[in-house]
Amino acid sequence: AYMEISGDQGRAYVFEQETGRLMQEFSFSLGEGAAVELPEGVGETVVSVPLDKLGIRAMDIPMDDPDRIRDVLPYELEGLVLGDPAQMVIDAVVLGSGPLEEGRKQRVLAAYIEKQKLAHLLGSLAKAGIDPRAVTSSELGELVKGIHEGKELFGLMEEAAGRSDEQRIDRARQEAENPTVDFRRGEFAYTKETEKTLRMFIRTAALAVALVLALSGHMALKAMNMGKEAAAIERDTLQVYSSLFPGERPENTKGLRYRAEAKVKALRGKAALYREAGTLELLMGLKDTAREGLKLTEITVDPGAVILRGTATSPEIIHALKDDLGGFLQEVTIAESGAAASGGTGFSISAKKGAK
Repeated sequence: AYMEISGDQGRAYVFEQETGRLMQEFSFSLGEGAAVELPEGVGETVVSVPLDKLGIRAMDIPMDDPDRIRDVLPYELEGLVLGDPAQMVIDAVVLGSGPLEEGRKQRVLAAYIEKQKLAHLLGSLAKAGIDPRAVTSSELGELVKGIHEGKELFGLMEEAAGRSDEQRIDRARQEAENPTVDFRRGEFAYTKETEKTLRMFIRTAALAVALVLALSGHMALKAMNMGKEAAAIERDTLQVYSSLFPGERPENTKGLRYRAEAKVKALRGKAALYREAGTLELLMGLKDTAREGLKLTEITVDPGAVILRGTATSPEIIHALKDDLGGFLQEVTIAESGAAASGGTGFSISAKKGAK
């Protein structure tokens, strides 16, 4: 069962596992006290969240292994996104193909969601009796598809959200089999299969532990001395890092070299980024768009693009804001609008920097 969720409402598609044939389609609710009745025989579920719940950023990374890329993305994103990357679940889509040549960088699309939002979603699903194998995004899948087809990232958000029913079903089938991203990682990892495997091997593990203990007794003293030396080196390394970056207290040296390089890179690029982004000019322009019934909750500024998210008491106010923005921004587009959880109308507006 593939479940597309938007707010407290959703649409489910049930596919036959062997053939991929659509067997059933129905709407559901995740409101207070709601329980989702899945058809008999459904073995696994995959959940999709809308693009406006995610943050995305295109980056160039000097590596092509997806696992290594995921390890370094929190450091690469530090200082480039709103909030602390440590409080986000991050996945990546490698946009290039084939092995990476030495000295070259790989184009990567980083996608991230706040841990608090993901925990709330999984908690609501659990109350409804759902434990998804993966959490992905159909709209992000369409976005990645458009990039692979040679389209520009800017402007694809509206196209990804405005899919036909046939496109939704095709994308749901593809994401159910091979999710574009999966936010069930780290503390949110899917544990059902792991627990099953653990029960299968628990007796073997016990025997293996006994064998290791028997064989390793004569090596215990040597290992202890080596462990002390390693601990001393790690302690000294952490002290040097903390002296270079006051306030930072990493628990271990894993990824520390890359983290330090990323911090230096971010510091060097910050001034240039702010100059290119023209943040002050944008904020001065936004000041003149203020009106009663309008609330901006998120502003993302890149050197060439601006994304605004917020709520309004009516759609007319959103369109009035769009007209005002057209006075000092280009290609102003209402990427998405709909009922907000806190009431009123939520919206997302994208635009390019520079006056008409």
